[in-house]
Amino acid sequence: GGDEFIILLKHIGQDTKQAILECKSVAQEIQRAFHDKFELGNLAFQVSCSIGICLIDSVNAQAGNILKFADTAMYHSKNKGGNSSSFYDPALQTLLEKQAELETDIVRAIASNEFCAYFQPQVNTQGNVVGAEALIRWNHPQRGLIAANEFIPIAEQYGLIQKLQNIVLHDICILINELKANAIIDNSFSVSINISQSQFNSSNLKGELFNIINKFDIRASQIKLEITESMLSSDIDYTIRQMKELIAADFLFSIDDFGTGYSCLAYLSAFPVKELKIDKSFVDKILDNEIGFNIAQTIISLGKSLNLVVVAEGVETIEQYDLLTKMNIDTMQGYLVAKPMDKERYLKWHRANSNPQ
Repeated sequence: GGDEFIILLKHIGQDTKQAILECKSVAQEIQRAFHDKFELGNLAFQVSCSIGICLIDSVNAQAGNILKFADTAMYHSKNKGGNSSSFYDPALQTLLEKQAELETDIVRAIASNEFCAYFQPQVNTQGNVVGAEALIRWNHPQRGLIAANEFIPIAEQYGLIQKLQNIVLHDICILINELKANAIIDNSFSVSINISQSQFNSSNLKGELFNIINKFDIRASQIKLEITESMLSSDIDYTIRQMKELIAADFLFSIDDFGTGYSCLAYLSAFPVKELKIDKSFVDKILDNEIGFNIAQTIISLGKSLNLVVVAEGVETIEQYDLLTKMNIDTMQGYLVAKPMDKERYLKWHRANSNPQ
């Protein structure tokens, strides 16, 4: 966490409505002070600010309660992505307690080896398997198989995301080596792994990646790092530097969910990526209306003009497959090809759908 400060506002209104408006105004003024970067010598730093607000009344006037409630609201602001403000609501305390319970369960599950990677294959328009995406799953002893969206946000909030990524990367390396041992793939085959914003911002990312792939003698060029389009717009200069450092080490980059974020197309050519992935929401609409078709076609054409491989996610019907092929897509993944599978089922599927190398 970061540094925490307390601001006590006195005489902010005669009623709750006026007090809320005054608190919002002060919070906005504080956040405006953090919009610009802070310069120290030749370095510039961007600092975020999450604010929690608690209105003091006669019922909750004890200092301990006031600090606890304001802290709860502040963590709610952090959970929304930071750089925002929130007012305390009793329901927030229940939510945070549930999140803390989940965090404890994640720690237990890591120690119990309940997390593993599932793999979804990617094929070209000739039906050849050219890669796969690794997706983390939680084999919970009571709840069964849990998808990533239920626990990744909490893992990231509590600093557990790197441990989960290491598990996925470990499973990727085992899969690649088993595929090689069966002469099913060559060195052009790569597996994608999702990288979060906090992981990407870490100066230890390259070291963490190499710590694992070196143990299995895996080429960095067989690991594709997927970052979302929204991550490109946070700090363009830093993003390019980080990507170039990892690419110099032979890792590949893919932009996931392309078309759903706010990246500037003028800068897209500056990012050293090899692949764009069309979000499933656009693939779903290519047969339904002209707008959906045009968006997908524009992304494909853009990718081709930049010499990028374009992947369509979430392909579920043969009609989508046929139309995307006509649109000159490079690669597809989705339930039509195969659902995500654990390592053993993926190996069996890959053997049945590949020609020996």
